[in-house]
Amino acid sequence: MCAKALADQALAAIPQAADFSDLDAYRKYLTDTLPFNSRETRQHNGNYLVSRYFPGEALSTNLPRFAAARKGTPALAEALL
Repeated sequence: MCAKALADQALAAIPQAADFSDLDAYRKYLTDTLPFNSRETRQHNGNYLVSRYFPGEALSTNLPRFAAARKGTPALAEALL
């Protein structure tokens, strides 16, 4: 359920991870920018996205680079969702 509810946010946020080399900085970016009213909700959803797409708390460069190159295309949705 949570994955479907955050699909649009994942498609927008994962390509932005290419701009970060530090997972904590990326997590802060998500908390600051996800489109939810409550900071707690933004933090919770940001943590969910990080745990789903960056297992082991490792900010791999492969997924963000692919996502940045395919941003706005059906290929990105197919890969992430």
